[in-house]
Amino acid sequence: MDAVNRTAANPQIKEKLRQTLTMADMVKFAKMQPLPIEHDTSLNYAIDFVKETMHLTSVPVNGKEEKTDEKEVRNAQGQLASATTEDKVQNEDGKEVKDVR
Repeated sequence: MDAVNRTAANPQIKEKLRQTLTMADMVKFAKMQPLPIEHDTSLNYAIDFVKETMHLTSVPVNGKEEKTDEKEVRNAQGQLASATTEDKVQNEDGKEVKDVR
């Protein structure tokens, strides 16, 4: 949350992410069993966060900020993946992966 709080994302979306992460911590560490509606809410909050923040053009890579254009996506390992269609991307290995946009 410290890193998210340093971004230009709006306060409502930051709060939604905080609630989602708090719920995840409670499930993992306190063995809480959320209701199905709480699962759906957390998923929707996470999707909202991604949609709201994907317009940002700076992506931190190895401690440095690197500029990208809207067609570039980074996978979990920080590798550059290029968008080939609206809902699919190819990673550097040429494998097709699902795009969350």
